[in-house]
Amino acid sequence: MESGAYGAANAGGSFDLRRFLSQPQVVTRLVSMLSGPSCGLLVSAS
Repeated sequence: MESGAYGAANAGGSFDLRRFLSQPQVVTRLVSMLSGPSCGLLVSAS
């Protein structure tokens, strides 16, 4: 069993963009980044 602090065992491995984008925290951040400015515009317009 290989163990490394802070994922050091996988350092230098290939980056899987599809796997990264499918993580729930990434999806939540993208949605909040996209919806935040539009909500601000709606509030300032009223």
